[in-house]
Amino acid sequence: MKRKRAQSKVSSSGAAAPEELGGQKSTSSKFSSNSRQTTKSEKLLKDIRRNTKRIFNAEQKIIIVMEGIRGETSIAELCRRYGISDASYYKWNKEFIEAGKRRLAGDEARQATSSEVEELRRENKQIKEALGDLMIRFDILKKIQKMREAYTLSEDI
Repeated sequence: MKRKRAQSKVSSSGAAAPEELGGQKSTSSKFSSNSRQTTKSEKLLKDIRRNTKRIFNAEQKIIIVMEGIRGETSIAELCRRYGISDASYYKWNKEFIEAGKRRLAGDEARQATSSEVEELRRENKQIKEALGDLMIRFDILKKIQKMREAYTLSEDI
């Protein structure tokens, strides 16, 4: 019989029942401690998410902005879902719209890739070498022309 009473004092979660701890049985205290733990854990998670800075790449930003432009969900809900501030969303939205305007206006400037930069450097070097070679040839031709003019003048005298 003692065994049955001891088992009845343990709740389904394995925690001791309030009367075993010397208090009266109260359902509100059981729920309030559980909700307190939930709010503490939720607060901890929110703090971690807030302090952990996520970095979104350009593609992710475009996806988020496009979802906002579609208008299927509110901007506040969208920001909560992705863990960004409203200010970040509106900044990205502004950049997205301005980039679209520049593109439509014909401004196609973009960042070059490293392979493109290397190729341009090689081409630049070749052009400089060719220009140097042409300058030397031009100087040689000028000297030859001056020598001919000097020779023809000396023959005339």
